[in-house]
Amino acid sequence: MTAFKFAARDAGGESLPPIDRLLFEPFIPPRLRQSAASEHRARIFLISHLAGPPIGLILSFYLLALRGHFDVPLAIIFAGVIAFWAYPLALRFTARFTLLSFLSLQHLTFVILFVSYQYGGVGSPFFFSATWRSSAMESFRP
Repeated sequence: MTAFKFAARDAGGESLPPIDRLLFEPFIPPRLRQSAASEHRARIFLISHLAGPPIGLILSFYLLALRGHFDVPLAIIFAGVIAFWAYPLALRFTARFTLLSFLSLQHLTFVILFVSYQYGGVGSPFFFSATWRSSAMESFRP
């Protein structure tokens, strides 16, 4: 028998672990908790926007180490990556999941293409990730 009991439940009635309640529950607006599918989509959105920027920052610091100095293009890259942390707050206060998903995808495309332009153009591995991601996202459209 486990000593932990979870009071919070998702829309499907499943118990939520404490980490889920701490990280994601504050950002999911009540309107998106009405169905299990919309709550699940909101959780995936939050996971990607809370865990993605640290990965992007690691790559940004790598680019800073390669370049050796901080300049305007690198500042734009850092700002673009850090700005992804605004989407969970925007989701909480607006509950406009579809609009925020679209804006986030456009934001990600801008950051990837900007990095590609600054670091190698069409031959850049960043450019390949942009084209792969856009074709993969296109196949998952509802």
